[in-house]
Amino acid sequence: MIAKVPEEIEILKFPCHTQAVERCIKLVTEASSLVCGAEARDGFIRARISSRTAMPKFNTKSEFFKTL
Repeated sequence: MIAKVPEEIEILKFPCHTQAVERCIKLVTEASSLVCGAEARDGFIRARISSRTAMPKFNTKSEFFKTL
């Protein structure tokens, strides 16, 4: 099995310490602690991302809290 490994392995460079990557790590960690199972975790992450794209930030408290 070791004979099949090439002598030179090409390692691609990916950004790993950017803010976007750190946000994703935080989101995955949060999802892992709140839900159980890969499908549930995937659904949680997709729902959180779609929620953030629908309303990326709140301008005022009245947008955050529903008035009764």
